[in-house]
Amino acid sequence: MPNVSIEAHDMRRAITYGERTRPGLIRWRLGRAARWPSPSAHTAILAGLAVIGLAPLLAWQLAKERWLNVALLTVIALVPVFIRWPVVSTFGMYVLLVPLFDSLPYFVAGGTVVKPVGMLAGVVMLGTGIMDRRLGRPPAAAAWWTLLAVWAALSVTWAVNAAVVVERLPSFLSLIVLYLVAVSFRPSRRELYWVCVLAVIGGVLAAGATYLFGAADAAQYEGRARLVIGDAESNPNALGEVLTLPLALAVAGFVGLRGRLGKALAMVSALIIGAGMLVTVSRGALAAAVVAIIVLSYRLRARAQIVIVVLALVAVAGTMPQVLSERIESIVTGEDATGSGRTDIWTDGFRAVERFGIFGAGLENFRDANRVYYLAKRDGTTAHNTFLMVLVELGIVGLALMIGGIVHHLIIARRAWKAGHSRLLLGGLEAACIGVLVIAMVGDVTLTKSFWLPWILLTWSGYVKAETGEVGDEHGRAA
Repeated sequence: MPNVSIEAHDMRRAITYGERTRPGLIRWRLGRAARWPSPSAHTAILAGLAVIGLAPLLAWQLAKERWLNVALLTVIALVPVFIRWPVVSTFGMYVLLVPLFDSLPYFVAGGTVVKPVGMLAGVVMLGTGIMDRRLGRPPAAAAWWTLLAVWAALSVTWAVNAAVVVERLPSFLSLIVLYLVAVSFRPSRRELYWVCVLAVIGGVLAAGATYLFGAADAAQYEGRARLVIGDAESNPNALGEVLTLPLALAVAGFVGLRGRLGKALAMVSALIIGAGMLVTVSRGALAAAVVAIIVLSYRLRARAQIVIVVLALVAVAGTMPQVLSERIESIVTGEDATGSGRTDIWTDGFRAVERFGIFGAGLENFRDANRVYYLAKRDGTTAHNTFLMVLVELGIVGLALMIGGIVHHLIIARRAWKAGHSRLLLGGLEAACIGVLVIAMVGDVTLTKSFWLPWILLTWSGYVKAETGEVGDEHGRAA
């Protein structure tokens, strides 16, 4: 082991007598006395050893197609990464997988691969928050959502079809629990940044796969592309919904990132996600994207750059199949005045409110409420409007609780703007939340992960302070 005193003496001598010394030499010599690997190096070493040790066993289980064992071995191999970067490696992976799988029907043992990843993320965040003292009081919005969950659970006692409530309640409660853990956790700015980056990557993967592979089979789906994984096919409207958050973040990145490479990557990501959203021919998703971009233009005060993004997306839209323009024109001309039958469904739904408007028909009982009175006309259907669905299923009490949660999240955003928090992240996430509310007007989103993620990340942006010189100072303080 080198003699520290001799090394230090040599360096003092070099400095005293003006000897030429490279800037990094002093740091290197001081480090030679105790050249231990950095935490990142430790992580790489442990991960490498884990992979080498488990690789033969993993290959054997893959050959036997024992997927549960493969998943377990993969988690064990990644334990060093979970320890080094607990939030980004778990919750970030969850955020990345949501665009790929949230729009798909359940196809693996009654669920998707996202569910166990979400459970792991919740446990890791809770453990990290306790050990590092990073748990805090959840915002007031969490109280409203918790009361909504309690009310939904109680609805089993008066539901039209109690079996449906029992079946769907665990999914709803799991989303609420993950939400409560996440909004109680205090992330660092770097953690929030990388989670948002992973959200964009997930959106790029989902949109790219839809554009490249789903569009080829669009003819059999009335010209609407779908994401296909295995035997599962996505709902085009649901796919458009999950791409709203990644698109808003990508556009915000193009506006706010300073480096040319970062701006270029953000623009390419926005174009890929936009193309994937357009080939689904979801008019609700298109409306959500337009509203989100308008919110970004107002909040970030970067209208010239927003115009560039809009023109690029319009150019991409020009390459889309004719069915896109036909579906939009049908609304303008009045040919499709009912919005694919939505107005008829809403009419029936409001009639159901006369019977179930106070306490509700029970969680996920909109179809059953319709069947009670309108079996001859329609054999049950979803509401295609989240607020109407909640009103019929959970009554005026449930709707009030839901609106209370949403309003309190928007209050969080307003306070964060006034406090000068990170404008780049805050602008993109607030725009995504507003976009999700637009989709909620024409879809059923309360039991989707893509509905809850923007509210979680918006809350996180309220915990994170802005860096000096961040976007917003350049384009003007947002109101």
